[in-house]
Amino acid sequence: MIVSPHPRPGTMVRRWRAGDRREPHEPEKPDLRSFLVAEAPAIAGMVSALIAYAFEDVLFADLNNYPLTILLFIWLFGTMMWCAFGVVRHADAVAVRLGEPYGTLVLTLSVIVIEVSLLAAIMLHGANNPTLARDAMFATLMIVLNGMVGAALLMGALRYWEQEYNLEGARAFLVVIASLAVFALIIPNYTKTEPDPSQAPFKAVLFAAITILFYLVFVVIQTMRHRAFFAEPKRNGRHTRHQGLHHGSPNGSLAYHVLMLVLTLLPVVLLSEFLAIIVDFGIEDL
Repeated sequence: MIVSPHPRPGTMVRRWRAGDRREPHEPEKPDLRSFLVAEAPAIAGMVSALIAYAFEDVLFADLNNYPLTILLFIWLFGTMMWCAFGVVRHADAVAVRLGEPYGTLVLTLSVIVIEVSLLAAIMLHGANNPTLARDAMFATLMIVLNGMVGAALLMGALRYWEQEYNLEGARAFLVVIASLAVFALIIPNYTKTEPDPSQAPFKAVLFAAITILFYLVFVVIQTMRHRAFFAEPKRNGRHTRHQGLHHGSPNGSLAYHVLMLVLTLLPVVLLSEFLAIIVDFGIEDL
């Protein structure tokens, strides 16, 4: 479309190029190729899960064959990481559709499902190790609070110099994380009723109930009473340069992204069982 540089008042001279029959701003229809490229993680994960289950007896029969075992580990771990990034992409799209703070809950639940599936698979296939889950949670806290948060602050400062964040929400998250860590990871070590690291059934249920109730109260505060604490802070005139960070909303409806989120998350859960076999073998062999 060519627009006259000097249109008459109230009119606009339009001339269409030959062969251009599309209306202005007409969205491009998605084709099969773009769908396959966009959803390649889910497709690769499903195919990998089918291959792993179909040829389990052949692929995992001789783990002493170290070259084959290394290739299997690279294949499974790489596919799961690829699917994990796909899960984050769809979870972020769902978060954009739902808005804060529900978007944060979707991202949190997606990561929790991945982490719990990996831990459960390793615990079920490995030797009896009652401290595995606790040690994994300690490692997660150290990686998130020290590594990921520090890297995010550093990279954000290098790119934007001055970042905006919601101080009330950050405080609330830190208080909840610290409290849950103390209740679930520290207090049980100082209230032992058994000679081994395990806990009495009543105490285990009590600690689990406290942590679940504490988190439910936090979710209620996050989604109802103090939603403003967990929303993106309002920008003033001095920070308009940050507004170009998100370029529009993602394509696809909410139902589409929810469906693809589940389909992309499913291979991670299925493949974690086979990855746990290799991890247990490596731990025992080392």
